[in-house]
Amino acid sequence: MEQFYTSNRNKNYYTCKVRFLSFMQQGEGVQFGCGIRRLENESLQYHKGGIAITGTDDLGSYLTPNEGDPGLKEGVEEFLGIGLVEKDMYKPKFHFTESMGENYAFIMPLTDDLSYEFLAAGAWSEGAVLASEKEFEKYVIDTAREYNNPLVIDSLIVEHKITDTKNE
Repeated sequence: MEQFYTSNRNKNYYTCKVRFLSFMQQGEGVQFGCGIRRLENESLQYHKGGIAITGTDDLGSYLTPNEGDPGLKEGVEEFLGIGLVEKDMYKPKFHFTESMGENYAFIMPLTDDLSYEFLAAGAWSEGAVLASEKEFEKYVIDTAREYNNPLVIDSLIVEHKITDTKNE
């Protein structure tokens, strides 16, 4: 399997293309799957189409236990959120699983080229942007719309400006 990650400046997400070099189907109905861990003490939950978002305003389980670690600190952060977007073209079906600490996942049919793509986003209250649940939820939903409808240029005409050399 290969994974190709792309991050962009000034974005709170990365994209990933997953490509299986070989795939030994161990039975009928085997499909692709991709998911995120449901955050404990969830205060934000959203799943629609190929979008899954989880967030919490109770970060007791996520506090940094090591002195000097610049991670989460008790009483400072008010919000932590993560989101996952599967492209509509893969026909993702949302699936909640209690295994491995509860996960929000998507099940997708195998593709002819054994690949699929996803987008993962994150935010927290100490971030420079998207410091609230409402901001983060809107951002992921808007970003999913853009991700599923990328700008496509289907023709390009190059024009050359002709300058008047007589008046130089």
